[in-house]
Amino acid sequence: MTVAGMVATPLLAQGGRARRVLSTVVVVGSFTTTAANAVRRWGAPRTAAAGAVTAVATTIVERVGTQTGLPFGRYTYTGALRPHVAHVPAIVPLAWFAMGLPAREAAHAALG
Repeated sequence: MTVAGMVATPLLAQGGRARRVLSTVVVVGSFTTTAANAVRRWGAPRTAAAGAVTAVATTIVERVGTQTGLPFGRYTYTGALRPHVAHVPAIVPLAWFAMGLPAREAAHAALG
């Protein structure tokens, strides 16, 4: 379902409700897949800790980023993605986890 959503999302009208919903499905699916693989590899306690640290840290970074432009440059979030935590869409930390953990594992595998 996640892969089909990734293919279909850019085909939908930009800014439309269907695209927002499908984008959320893709992020949640990616997060779920990453978390399930992390539990299998690391165990539930370490995965939960990694998820909690990622959620808190990325929410702070995104909040600072939207207020100051650091470290990514000026950007804002619209009200389209709900709910918000600290003015950051709750889905954003899930996306960071879904991308960050595989990136960490790939770097670890490559560098030893």
